[in-house]
Amino acid sequence: MDPKLIFLPVFLQVLLTFAVALWMARLRIREMNDKRIPAQDIRTRAMAAVRLVDSQPASDNYMNQFEMPVLFYVLAIIVYLTASVSWAMLVLLCLYVAARVVHAAIQLGRNNVRQRFAAFLVSNLFLAVGWIYLAVRIFA
Repeated sequence: MDPKLIFLPVFLQVLLTFAVALWMARLRIREMNDKRIPAQDIRTRAMAAVRLVDSQPASDNYMNQFEMPVLFYVLAIIVYLTASVSWAMLVLLCLYVAARVVHAAIQLGRNNVRQRFAAFLVSNLFLAVGWIYLAVRIFA
């Protein structure tokens, strides 16, 4: 297997992050126009959270893309650098990204908290299994 394939899910996660950023920007610009909110009135995240309530779930999801995914990126890099790339790891990382896409779709859509939390748990389960799998490969 070509070790560079491990970066496929990385690029997909990056694509998801950019897609969420664009979605959030679109919603925020529309909301600012609809409510006639001057850009200067939302200079900080805290100010934006108070004024841009309708687009807040998109903003929250955008911030989510820089939380647990950091461990995903580190995992992919370590897997590559330690020559631990395998089909199992590739599948785990792809499943992680798929669960993150589901999580984003839920939060950007109906934002059902139970469904969103389930997707969050599933994604973190795939990530945890990936870390355990790597630890076993390195230390066993």
